[in-house]
Amino acid sequence: MRVEAEGRIVREWPANFTFVGEEMFTATHGDLDGDGRAELVVGQFVTASNGLGIEYFDVSIFDGRDPARTPVRLTVEDYDPRGQFVRPRRGGTCRLIATRWDVLRDPRRAEGMYLIGQWMAYRDGRLLHDASRPIVVRRLLFSFRHYQETPGAPFAHLRDPRAQAWTRFPADLPPLDGTRIEGSVLRVKADTVDFAPSPHRILVLSGFGEHVHGEDGESALWWLVDGATRRPYPPGYQAADPEWLQLAPAYVATYREEGRRVHLLVVRDTPSSTTSGSR
Repeated sequence: MRVEAEGRIVREWPANFTFVGEEMFTATHGDLDGDGRAELVVGQFVTASNGLGIEYFDVSIFDGRDPARTPVRLTVEDYDPRGQFVRPRRGGTCRLIATRWDVLRDPRRAEGMYLIGQWMAYRDGRLLHDASRPIVVRRLLFSFRHYQETPGAPFAHLRDPRAQAWTRFPADLPPLDGTRIEGSVLRVKADTVDFAPSPHRILVLSGFGEHVHGEDGESALWWLVDGATRRPYPPGYQAADPEWLQLAPAYVATYREEGRRVHLLVVRDTPSSTTSGSR
């Protein structure tokens, strides 16, 4: 994969294709931050799940003012740029709706598989949580076949009247009754964070947003959480600046959710937080 700007190569990386065919990657131009310069968004298909056929894409956002800058990266499930970036009718900057699938428990309808959409704004090499908009989910039913061609998906799926705002985790942090481990972020490299509870102890955390199995066979899940908005970052999120969280105060908390452990690295007062989503 190669990105060129002004006649020169600004970024090059090996393609990571599990399959070969049409739409293995997409390239989209659009001004995401309102500075008058269009960002380049590259979506690279990685794989698809068995059963539901969920498609996984690695998405890279190259800054419009500085294309040579390291891009923002994240993983998006069932990515389609035609319905992934949305500009408000009243105008303003585009928003990315980061989508993924997960099992959620609705008190009225029991457990089910849901498409989850989380609003993010791009600014200066980072993704900001748009807490002025709720996280939206839609339950997988016979009336909702995500794999069918739907104009404007995934946004079209999540604007449907059968979608709903989600106000529990992963929209908000759950009540944390256990012990918190306070500390600070020592360094960030790709999707790995070195967290220091004390000067003589370092915890290496990675795989945010991924399910892993411990030695006891129990499923566990790590989330990197913005403490200001109480929302998790998308899986695989990497800001352009690898030192964006360096020395930021944070804490680790663990709780149980439906037979699995959930670990949270909650970053306090990160400079990438926003409560309004405005520029």
